Amino acid sequence: MTARLPVEGRLMEFPVYRILAEIVGRQRSGILTVSGDDDTVELHFSSGLMVAARSHYAREEIRLGQMMVIRGLCTQEQVSALVEQQKTRLILLGRMACEAGYISEIELSRLLEDQMMLILYTSMVWRQGVYYFQGCDSIPYDRQSLRPVDLKPIFRLGPKIHKSAGWIRERIPDDRAIPERVSGKDVVPEGVQAGHESSDAGPIVLSRAQEKVYERIDGTRSTREVCDSVHLFEWSTRVALIDLMDAGLVVLPLAPKKKKARKKDEPETKEGVGDEKKGSERISRRATMLPLAGRLMPVAGRILAVAGLCGAIIFAAVKIDWTVPKATPKTLEAQTASPKSLTITRYRTDEIRSALVVFYLFNQRYPDELTELVDESLIVQGTIVDGWENPFRYNKLDTGYAVLSTGPDGREGSDDDLLVQGRAGEHMFGSYFPGSVVRSADG
Repeated sequence: MTARLPVEGRLMEFPVYRILAEIVGRQRSGILTVSGDDDTVELHFSSGLMVAARSHYAREEIRLGQMMVIRGLCTQEQVSALVEQQKTRLILLGRMACEAGYISEIELSRLLEDQMMLILYTSMVWRQGVYYFQGCDSIPYDRQSLRPVDLKPIFRLGPKIHKSAGWIRERIPDDRAIPERVSGKDVVPEGVQAGHESSDAGPIVLSRAQEKVYERIDGTRSTREVCDSVHLFEWSTRVALIDLMDAGLVVLPLAPKKKKARKKDEPETKEGVGDEKKGSERISRRATMLPLAGRLMPVAGRILAVAGLCGAIIFAAVKIDWTVPKATPKTLEAQTASPKSLTITRYRTDEIRSALVVFYLFNQRYPDELTELVDESLIVQGTIVDGWENPFRYNKLDTGYAVLSTGPDGREGSDDDLLVQGRAGEHMFGSYFPGSVVRSADG
């Protein structure tokens, strides 16, 4: 990145589409880490093309196996069988699905691309958050299955996506709502000429994006499932759904709300009757107190106001510590979600995992301490501490290993811990932090 766009900063000053324009335009290679309201995502770039996207708190539906099930490419039982086979094979889940004949090479490439784009859209609508870009010479990726994504069309739409995020949330307030088709409506694809007697009658012509979304609406899929199942950028999917609603082809009922539980001894009354009665009682009480308040206000009100003001000033001068405590660097990192420290931790975790694989292949065992990897020149000494300069906690298990970063607070057992686990025969390069535990078998 250049001085014009800092290596790290805040999204309110530099939205994601501006960062993408800089990376793609200058054909940079590296990892962009973006921390927003409810997630932290990492976007990997090779010569300006996106080759990977990871979410620290990924939804289950974004995982490759679940996407295959949502799109009807295979069943949940078949995915579960592939995950079991993966425990003894060094093959990615997508490659195993191709070998089993569930999906083709083209379908796998589309799934991986859609998986990245769903994560990308999450970061593009954030208005608050921080980012950090770590450049490097090259980024490894699965060249056999993955087709790098050119984001030029996406970041050019960036300003429109950024501005329309609030409008889209107003039109589609709940992703759990199930869109339904309106009966009695005829539609035709774009470019099809349909004859009719008058200009007021006849089928409605759909664009390609609208047609894809309309096909997925069957009265059972929620809005979220429609977005996950269509081979479109999510922003285009949502705009197409709103267009269908405006055209009268689709209705979007509100998701059912949970009713507030009523106490056992609370009598059930008609809505508004009880509140109206209580409100009238309060008004009556206030009316009887107005004359008394009017007589007391000129004298007592002024005395109480002056006394209260003097007391507040004295209390503030005596009791309040007016010195401003200095925040420690670790406190500042915790407040800003520290994308830089997370990226460094991920890099070092990948290096440790790769070193553990090599050590196991040559010694048929895992090391007792991480320092053995340093002694064997598999990693350098600085790799055994995380991005917050806390030593990684390593535990050698009976059938595998566990590597733990204690996170920003440096305390084991807290919510910000990052745990990576592995077993002999199921090594997967690349670490994932969907929550606090890494599940590498999800592909």
